[in-house]
Amino acid sequence: MVTRALSSAEWLIIARFVLMGIEMLAVNVHLVRGQYEWRDTLASIGMRIGNYSSNLLLAGVSLAVFTFLYEHRVFEISTASPLAWAALFFLDDFAYYWFHRASHECRFWWAAHVNHHSSQHYNLSTAIRQPWTGVLVGTWAPWFPLVLLGFPPEMIFFQSGLSLLYQFWLHTESIAARASAMTASRLGPG
Repeated sequence: MVTRALSSAEWLIIARFVLMGIEMLAVNVHLVRGQYEWRDTLASIGMRIGNYSSNLLLAGVSLAVFTFLYEHRVFEISTASPLAWAALFFLDDFAYYWFHRASHECRFWWAAHVNHHSSQHYNLSTAIRQPWTGVLVGTWAPWFPLVLLGFPPEMIFFQSGLSLLYQFWLHTESIAARASAMTASRLGPG
């Protein structure tokens, strides 16, 4: 029997489910604020499975576009440069800000994003409630300038993964200040 090490993506999937389990337990014993409902949580899990499936089916398209743009880059940026990683940390966050803002203000992208906001409860399962159509509608376009600048696609994908890991924590009532700020904001396009 041949065994292999788990990939970082597989570890992230496992970590998310373990953390959701810990939050569920903490909510049930009243250590933190929040609510879980099985139907709502299972809907989030089902949406994430669909998201992973559609991303796997369309990964070639995304990679082809990023690769094409990278072949037309302005600068050569090394993955070995700590300065490049520091710059990418901020530039990825900037790209994510514009992606997320457009997803709330542009009806076309809101149609792909709204299901993320359809949970009845604000807990860690909400963070995995992701659309099946994000790649189809081009929600990865805000990262194109980073590729054209010269950041290698694999560097951008890795940094975006780290960013998503951080954002996972922002989707819970267990962090009360963040939850109150989120519920006070306008959600969809006006």
